[in-house]
Amino acid sequence: MNNKISEIMEKLSYEKLGESLNIQTMVERENEIAIIIDVDKDLYNRIVKSRLEEDVTKKIAKSGINAKIKFIYNQVLVEPKIVPLKPSQKENLKQIVPIKGVKKVIVVVSGKGGVGKSTMSVNLAASFVKLGLSTALVDADIYGPSVPSILGINRYPELKNNLMLPIEVHGIKSISIGYIVDPEKAAIWRGPMITKALSQLIRGTKWQDIDVMIIDMPPGTGDIHLSLMENYPIDGIIGVSFPSKLSVADLKKSIAMCEKMKQPLIGIINNCAYERNGNEIIESPFGANHLNDFCKDKNIEILGEIEISRELAQSIDVGKPYILEEKCNPYIAKEFKSIAEKVIQFLEKRPRLKQQK
Repeated sequence: MNNKISEIMEKLSYEKLGESLNIQTMVERENEIAIIIDVDKDLYNRIVKSRLEEDVTKKIAKSGINAKIKFIYNQVLVEPKIVPLKPSQKENLKQIVPIKGVKKVIVVVSGKGGVGKSTMSVNLAASFVKLGLSTALVDADIYGPSVPSILGINRYPELKNNLMLPIEVHGIKSISIGYIVDPEKAAIWRGPMITKALSQLIRGTKWQDIDVMIIDMPPGTGDIHLSLMENYPIDGIIGVSFPSKLSVADLKKSIAMCEKMKQPLIGIINNCAYERNGNEIIESPFGANHLNDFCKDKNIEILGEIEISRELAQSIDVGKPYILEEKCNPYIAKEFKSIAEKVIQFLEKRPRLKQQK
C-alpha cells in the first residue's frame, strides 16, 4: 500500500511542483494513513497553492485504497539553530527564547529507565489540573514514548495554521512523538534528527495559556538533554529514582548534568520508597534507602515518597492517571498533591520570561 501511495505522490508532486517531496514516513493506523513530509515554509505554501493534497487524496481513492489520508508537515526550518552557549549566556535566561503560550516549564529526568518517571510525570500533571492549573505534558522520549499508553491516546494531533494542536484528555494537554509515528516501528534516528523532533514537539505545537508545562525526558544524559537545556527556558528539574543503590548511582549522573548546565533542581521523587500493610509502613524491598542518604549529603529536597502499589503500576495500561481513579489509594493521592504544591511554591519564586506575542 505504501509503495502505491509513494508512486502517486512522486508523480503528482513532479506535475504540480516540479520536484519530489521528502516523505519522512507513512503511518497506517485503523484505516487511516498519515503522510509525514519534510518541508520548508516556501515549499509548504506551494503545496497549499497547488492543491496537491486534494489531488493526491482523489488519486489514492481511485487506485482502490480505502483509507482516510492525513498530511502532516514537518517544517525543517522551524527548529532554531543549536549552537553552544557562552558562559555569560547561560547565566542570563533572557538569551533563551520562551515557548509561546507557556508560563513555566519543568523537566522530569531519571538516570535509569524503568523507575516510573513517566508515571510520575502523568500523575503530577493530573495533580496540577486538580489544583486548577492549565497543564501541558510533552513526551520527549523519542525512542520510547510512554505517554500515549498511559493517557490512552491512539490518534493523530490536529493541525491549525501548520501547527499541531495538543491532544487533551483528563484536562492534560499533551503532545508525543508516539501520536505521530507508527508505534510498531523503531525510531532509528541520529542526534540531529532527535533534536529536530524535540523542536517540532515543543515549538511546533500551538500552546495557549499554559500555566505549567511538564517535559518528560528519556532516561540518561544524551543529546536531547543538552539540546533542551541549552535552547529552552527551564524553571526547574525534578528527578525520579528508586531508593536502590543502582538507581541512585545513575541518578547522580543526571544531577551532575543539571549542575554542570546550571539548571535549577527542584527536588527528587522517591518512587517505590516503601510498602504499606493497612496503616503499617513496611520497609522497601530494596533494603537500605540509598536515595535518602544521597539527598541528605547533597542537600537536595525529597519532594515526596510514593509507596509500592500494584494498582499504580497497573494504571499505566488503563489510559487514565491513577490519582483520578475513584479507588485511588488516598495516601498516594495525598502525596502527589503535596508534591504538586511544593513544585508550585518553587515555581512562584522563579522570574517570568517575557512571552512571545
